[in-house]
Amino acid sequence: MATLTLYPTSHTGSWSNGANAMNSTSSYASTTSQSHVYHYYSSFKITDNIPAGSLITQLYCYASFVSDTSSNWGYGMVGRISGVDQGSYTQWVGTRTNASDSRTYSSGDLLNLDNLTDAKFSIKIGGNRGGSSYAGLRQVYVTITYVETKGVGLEMGCVF
Repeated sequence: MATLTLYPTSHTGSWSNGANAMNSTSSYASTTSQSHVYHYYSSFKITDNIPAGSLITQLYCYASFVSDTSSNWGYGMVGRISGVDQGSYTQWVGTRTNASDSRTYSSGDLLNLDNLTDAKFSIKIGGNRGGSSYAGLRQVYVTITYVETKGVGLEMGCVF
């Protein structure tokens, strides 16, 4: 069994400076919107880093958020396949200046390597500033736990 942590290499959406959250904890993406708005992170290069045919046992998605005050700002996240949320999106209310959200998928379509290609898999991040000046996203990443499966066959009496 192996684990691998990967960061997104692409983003799109309504937040400012979205690239800041792709592999950083010192700067952040942010929104000053009063209404809940979304940003999407993708291209985690999962299928480039996990051998074909591997059995994925868990996909853990993580996001770290920040705000300048603890005045009821909103945040949330969910994994997606081809633009469809996998599970329900939950908006949390921030009551302190730092918060995080995570999702662990241990069954379902997100454990299928074919659904984790850069073209299909993304993470949807949402937030609003509430009574604060902004809601910020410091970092987003995925950690995949998998078992590499070896082909079994016979060729000239050898098992490989």
